[in-house]
Amino acid sequence: MKNNNNLTPKQVVFSDQYIITGSASEAYRIAFDCENMKSTTIHSRACELLKKEKIMSYIKEEQDKLIKQTDVTKQVVIDKLMSIVERSEGYLEAVEKLQSSDGNKYKTDKSKLYLLSNFCKTSDAINALKQISKMLGFDAPVKMELDQSVVINIVKPD
Repeated sequence: MKNNNNLTPKQVVFSDQYIITGSASEAYRIAFDCENMKSTTIHSRACELLKKEKIMSYIKEEQDKLIKQTDVTKQVVIDKLMSIVERSEGYLEAVEKLQSSDGNKYKTDKSKLYLLSNFCKTSDAINALKQISKMLGFDAPVKMELDQSVVINIVKPD
C-alpha cells in the first residue's frame, strides 16, 4: 500500500476513499472501525482529518495524478454537465408539447416516450448544476473572522 506524506495506512485509505466517494464521512467509515460511533462523531472526525495538511496534500497530489492520467479538465466536465442542463430544458418543452397534444398528461404512446428518453429530466439538470457548483467551489464553506470588542462600564454605587 502506498504511503505518501508520512500518512498511516488508515489515513491513506481514508484519503483514497475520499477521492473516490467525495464524502469524508463515507471515507472515514471505510477506513476506520465505526461500528459503535454516532454519525455526528464520524462526521466530526472525518472533518478533522481533512484539516490535516499532510492529508490534504496527499489528496491534492492524487487528484492531480488522476487529472493527468484521464486528460479531463474542469472545462470538459463543465461542458458535459451543461449539455445535460440544456437537454433537460428540451425535456420540459417536449413534455409540455406532448401533454397539450394528447389532452391527457398521463397517456402517451411508445414512440412519444422514446422521444422523451432522448432528453434529460430536471433532476439530472439539478444534479449537474450541483456538481458544477462543487467543482467551482461555489458551495464551499465561507470562513468569516469576526473581530468584536465588548465595552463594560462598571458603575460604583455612591
